[in-house]
Amino acid sequence: MTTAAPMAGRVGHGLTYAVLGWAVAYGGVRLAWTVGEPPEFGRFGSDLLGFTGWPSVALCVAAGVVAVTGLPGTGGPSS
Repeated sequence: MTTAAPMAGRVGHGLTYAVLGWAVAYGGVRLAWTVGEPPEFGRFGSDLLGFTGWPSVALCVAAGVVAVTGLPGTGGPSS
């Protein structure tokens, strides 16, 4: 008889890599916009994110850290 635990572990690791990839990619974009010049967003005046500038970069770093270490109290991303 097989269990679902190995499958759940693979899905958890895939999600970890997806969140980490998003954090690195979007964090890089936000860093470039913070250091350089962000594009014009037309009538909105900014992108639709509540965090702009350095706080947005810090938010991406925090998302990457949570993706790698897991949420506090959960024992890591694979549990």
